[in-house]
Amino acid sequence: MGGAACRYNAAVDSEGGNLAPGMVLVGEDIRRAIDHGCAAFDLLKGDYQYKYRFGATARAVKRLIVTRPG
Repeated sequence: MGGAACRYNAAVDSEGGNLAPGMVLVGEDIRRAIDHGCAAFDLLKGDYQYKYRFGATARAVKRLIVTRPG
């Protein structure tokens, strides 16, 4: 309970209107995450307009590179 679900690299047809298949699938993924007790649903990287239709908010994405000495 209280975990997070994530969705990455979804293809959404922006010309399909409010009931485009991609939008329906994202909505279904969110519904299933709620049913499984997830406290958050992360649409991950990318500033795509469709994400804001689901209530997403912008946040910074950071990159961390770890290397071995030598």
